[in-house]
Amino acid sequence: MDPGMTSDERVCATVVAELHHAMRHLMGVNGLSVTEILSVMHAEIVTQITSVFGGRVAAECCEAAAKRVAEMPPKADFAADISGAVMQ
Repeated sequence: MDPGMTSDERVCATVVAELHHAMRHLMGVNGLSVTEILSVMHAEIVTQITSVFGGRVAAECCEAAAKRVAEMPPKADFAADISGAVMQ
């Protein structure tokens, strides 16, 4: 990790790296697809946000995220890194 990272950046990098590791593991060991894994991870994350902060906050987070990502194209290099093949 970059020594110039802030504490928050280190936490984010660590969590993202672990999520990628978990996805590769689920694909390799259990044969799950990227879409299956992402769908379940998304649902669980929203459920956990709801459990911790309540439904209103979870809905606001989801709405804000939807606005941020609505026009973003898929990232083929990211998909290839996770799956070893570009997601369709």
